[in-house]
Amino acid sequence: MLTRGGYSKPMKTKLLNFWEVLRTSFWLIPALMVCSAVVLSFMFIYIDRNFNLKTHYLFGFFYEVGPEGARMVLSTIATSMITVAGVVFSITIVALTLASSQFGPRMLRNFMKDKGNQVVLGMFISTFIYCLLVLRAVHTSGEQIFVPNLSVTSALIAALFNVGVLIYFIHHISTSIQADHVVASVYQELTEHIDLFFPDPIDDTYQGVSNKDPLSSTQNLNRFEIRSQLGGYLQAVDEVSLFELAETNDM
Repeated sequence: MLTRGGYSKPMKTKLLNFWEVLRTSFWLIPALMVCSAVVLSFMFIYIDRNFNLKTHYLFGFFYEVGPEGARMVLSTIATSMITVAGVVFSITIVALTLASSQFGPRMLRNFMKDKGNQVVLGMFISTFIYCLLVLRAVHTSGEQIFVPNLSVTSALIAALFNVGVLIYFIHHISTSIQADHVVASVYQELTEHIDLFFPDPIDDTYQGVSNKDPLSSTQNLNRFEIRSQLGGYLQAVDEVSLFELAETNDM
């Protein structure tokens, strides 16, 4: 159903719900990264077939691998990446299980839509697919021997980069299941939805409610209120500095 101004409200709601399902899915970003890896593999193989980069002085340092060496490097990287991807998926399932048992099943959506987890899984799977596609282009027999040197070098660089990605993932998944991080993420999502549904500021003065400053009463003469300019929760208190400040001012 369409209105004069475009989509009707039910259709807009369906589209927003579909987008939310995509955002919270664990396959969208990895699928896009795998498609990118397929495109890059064909592009690099095309460059290796049609341009003699080996003679360029900038690339001469990298091109020392023969056909058998290229196959071995690609096979090792592909095997390692799919193994690490399985480990990453297992750790993610354990983290989701712990989160659902401690914070309730509704917290699973926050972990599922975490971009860091999706990108890490996509990096390992896309590197695996890339190595497989480059591996089939290496010719070790026949009259013409072809080694896609640029493609193999790119796979090696991606493998080295994935080591850093693995370290990041271990740190990220360890901190993401901590209570303070969970509370902070829930608070951030709550404030975003409040700003979305209630964009106008709310006046503090209401009819029938006293607007008297509580600090003006005699019971609060020894109190001083310091408001934080940012939203959040208390994480640390410098007790020594507070005690020294109170002692200096005879408080």
